[in-house]
Amino acid sequence: ESSEPGTTSPKYAIRLLNYLPGTLLRDLAQEAATYFTVGKFIADVARHLASFPDTPAIRKRDFRWDLTHFLECRQYLSYIENDEEKLKLVAEILEAYERKVAPALESLPRAYVHGDLNDYNILLEKGGDGGQQYRVSGLLDYGDIVYSHRVCDLAIAMAYVCMGKDDLFELPASLLAGYQSLYPLSKAEFDLLYYL
Repeated sequence: ESSEPGTTSPKYAIRLLNYLPGTLLRDLAQEAATYFTVGKFIADVARHLASFPDTPAIRKRDFRWDLTHFLECRQYLSYIENDEEKLKLVAEILEAYERKVAPALESLPRAYVHGDLNDYNILLEKGGDGGQQYRVSGLLDYGDIVYSHRVCDLAIAMAYVCMGKDDLFELPASLLAGYQSLYPLSKAEFDLLYYL
């Protein structure tokens, strides 16, 4: 940096960020107790979002990835090339959604939902039980928040839990048990969870 007249000093852009403590869920050992804790946390978030003040800017958002727009995925079936088995599976899932979920959606409770509860957006750290159990220390990325059906957030979280896993039941069941222990789904929501 120069203080001589007629010379210019270099200019720098600085970005200051705050960081939450914790480790991404995806980077932790995949244990049922951890997913039970995450399920309870997701339920607590849902409880709080249920009483979130009405926000017209969010309420009018219309995102394709909101599960209420799932049938719009039909327009992309042609992109599944050279794999008849996969195409058939996706078509069957869309048909099941159309038969079971679409007619029942309007009767389900609505609320603001995070919309992207995946293992890259949930932070955990060793908690207050002597440091052996994890507790959720942060939830990231509220960029996908929408006004939708409450059960959609749980369905999204459970789908992410299944990705890349051999056992598709233990961890999602633990997540669901944690959720149910704090903020139980209605029977109608529970019955549709599988199809979401």
